[in-house]
Amino acid sequence: MKGFLILPVIMIGLIFLFLIGGGVVLITQIPILKLLFQFYMIVVIFGFVRAIMGTGALAYVITGILAYIFVIRLFTMVTGVWLTFLIMSFGLSGMIVFGLQGIWGHQKFKKF
Repeated sequence: MKGFLILPVIMIGLIFLFLIGGGVVLITQIPILKLLFQFYMIVVIFGFVRAIMGTGALAYVITGILAYIFVIRLFTMVTGVWLTFLIMSFGLSGMIVFGLQGIWGHQKFKKF
């Protein structure tokens, strides 16, 4: 390895920014996607609270408070964080990184 090249890092960062930013714009601007994502987040929050606290009145109150904070007040931020987590968990980042290495030709492959 001859040294650290900054161009691949910049390109990978721009691709991540485009994927996450584009997803946030789509979810926040298309009403049906926004509604579906809000419903999904409420179900996730309820499942998280129910797993920790059980099914009591306090669990519903805490679910309501967290849903108000994360689904209504901080919707755009939560959408970006969720999309980042989704990209990382599905391994799309690995495909982007290793695919770009092949495109730029920094990696030499052995011939069999």
